Amino acid sequence: MTFLSFILRLMGIVLKPRPTLKRLAYEPGAWAPIILIAVAVAVARIAMLPQYIEQYSTPEFTEQFIELRGVDAEQAEKEIALVKNITPALLILESPLMVIFGILFFSLILQILCRLQFKMQVPFILLYRMTAWVMVVSAIPLFLTVPLKLINPAWEVPTSLYFFLPKENLDVFWGGLTKVVDVFFIWEVALISIGLSAMLDLPIEKTTSAVGTLLLVIVLTNLLLMSIV
Repeated sequence: MTFLSFILRLMGIVLKPRPTLKRLAYEPGAWAPIILIAVAVAVARIAMLPQYIEQYSTPEFTEQFIELRGVDAEQAEKEIALVKNITPALLILESPLMVIFGILFFSLILQILCRLQFKMQVPFILLYRMTAWVMVVSAIPLFLTVPLKLINPAWEVPTSLYFFLPKENLDVFWGGLTKVVDVFFIWEVALISIGLSAMLDLPIEKTTSAVGTLLLVIVLTNLLLMSIV
């Protein structure tokens, strides 16, 4: 796949998502968006490296580390120093794995949705390719965030209600929900719904309702687990 054809595919997803996503589901080349997303995740995580290092340097982290590992303070300092040294490499190596397994997992969930909700058998590879191209949207806020993080690690792109609400009134659950459900999340829901509608020849209202509910359940479950822990 050439760079120009890759850009044309991205433009097609934005300008004509229905025919483009249906066509891409039947074309090889899902590795291209996966590489783009993995690079975006890796770059964004490296930009946030000072935050990770600062977290590892706090007395609270050291105390938790000592309690968890059952070691003395001197040994804890050595092990934390090792963690700091290998963190950049881990962030880079984890990025492609996290992206690939995330797309695989969601594609499987979509396949189950098609079977149970729409009573249709859809080959996994078609859903995998479509999901990979749709998830390119998730790379946009990451690339937008990097320049801000380089200026100030605390800055982020204000794409959700979280940035406009008083933080003191938000707990882990509501803070996470208002941060996750942003314009790019809504865009992804719309694209996946459009893609499924085209592939299954179903009304867009049906697929939007099913996909929106599915993603919301996944997000709420994850946030509930985080708030409990």
